[in-house]
Amino acid sequence: MTPTSRPTKARGQRPPTDAAVRTGKQVKADFERTGQSVAEWARKHNVSRSLVYEVIAGRRACKRGLSHRIAVLLGMKIGEIVE
Repeated sequence: MTPTSRPTKARGQRPPTDAAVRTGKQVKADFERTGQSVAEWARKHNVSRSLVYEVIAGRRACKRGLSHRIAVLLGMKIGEIVE
């Protein structure tokens, strides 16, 4: 990355505001409400189903790598996804 280039965000994903950061309980409720399984979501985003469950349960710090990406995509963390 050059000093003048900007990191890119995942297409169609807006980072949540402080008020919009969701809890694991809220994320689980959204999966139930929409009828989408965690496994389907994980396949769609090309990540491990078990890692998604760990992020939702709060067993991962989500500071970098895939756990960070999952947390941002689920709206559980404010951050950017740099590709």
